Amino acid sequence: MLDSQAVFCRLVSMIECFEDDESIMRPYCESAAAVINSRKRADADASDIRLVTAAAAIAYCRYLTAKSAADGDIGSIRAGDITISGSGVNAVNTAERMMNAAIEDAYPLLLDTQFAFGVV
Repeated sequence: MLDSQAVFCRLVSMIECFEDDESIMRPYCESAAAVINSRKRADADASDIRLVTAAAAIAYCRYLTAKSAADGDIGSIRAGDITISGSGVNAVNTAERMMNAAIEDAYPLLLDTQFAFGVV
């Protein structure tokens, strides 16, 4: 079973957050660990760095999304020659790309949850 403490430690090394941020980031790490645990193949090692990294990336993306929503990040507005841009949108987009790449790296260790008929 993937440990949320391992996820937090990986998150600290990935984004250079501080140990003081643990109380803020802990719920996101626990949630992300649960997501990966639910999708992890039975024969996959829960301590595999690809799984821990995927969970850390999910936690970070969810944190940034929630922070952006709470901050009321407007994205960008243009009025004539004036453009106001919010950096939260860019940060969330970057985190989503990082999360997708981390999950893709962990695919061999995850259950295939996508199902589609090619031809009937």
